[in-house]
Amino acid sequence: MKSSKLWSLFALLPLLLGVAYVQAQSEWLNVSNSDDNAYDIKSGSLEETMTKAGVEVATVIGRVNNLKTKRIDLEKWYVSVTDCNRELGKLVTLDLDGQYKHENAFVFEGGNVSSRIAQMICGSLSLRTKTRQGKGI
Repeated sequence: MKSSKLWSLFALLPLLLGVAYVQAQSEWLNVSNSDDNAYDIKSGSLEETMTKAGVEVATVIGRVNNLKTKRIDLEKWYVSVTDCNRELGKLVTLDLDGQYKHENAFVFEGGNVSSRIAQMICGSLSLRTKTRQGKGI
């Protein structure tokens, strides 16, 4: 993550990792908006796991709030660790039971919703990994 634009995202990472702030008002963090939808990640939902195929992934619980109809869809989103390291790849969407729904291409700083969600997931994973390795302050 090379852009200075990402600092605003990093300010949200502790919430994504489950660290509580007194100021935190919501369990959901807005990651991106389109004309029709708002995309949010559930605070503290970051998990490291493996797919059925044995691929290491970082996953979060997400919601898509249709701003016109007020319908809210709950999903799981994941990015492979390899794609995080490459800063490009696929953002995979599952239902809450873990069944595949669809995937979208992303590239860090790509400017689309998938890129913003994937960048948040990967940034959170990176921060967690560095903290676990004792590289934080």
